[in-house]
Amino acid sequence: MNMTRKMLKAKNLSNETWAKAVACTIYVINKSPTKSVMNKVLEQAWSGISCNVSQRRVFVFVAFAHVPKERRGKLDDKSEKFIFTSYSEQSKAYKLYNPVNRNTIISQDVMFKEKESWNGSICRF
Repeated sequence: MNMTRKMLKAKNLSNETWAKAVACTIYVINKSPTKSVMNKVLEQAWSGISCNVSQRRVFVFVAFAHVPKERRGKLDDKSEKFIFTSYSEQSKAYKLYNPVNRNTIISQDVMFKEKESWNGSICRF
């Protein structure tokens, strides 16, 4: 819970967003090396398969998800602005949230702007 609390405070988020922060914290902990299994990731110690850490992102950074041709017109934007909140449990994809329309999506086709925050204001999921 300390990691979750720090994530919420660092991004100026309300406590209402705790569930998304906890989900992200659990993912990070499960994908981090631990002394109890000789500095291996828990998943690697269990399965013997090395873990890919290239997917890791920082909680609540701005992300742009690609909008497929079928869902946009000729002059519409090719991407939509979201906030990264967590990782998909089913695939190597990201969970993204749009606080404007309160829409959550799961997408692999994402570009991150890790130095940009969501308008610098308190975000309520």
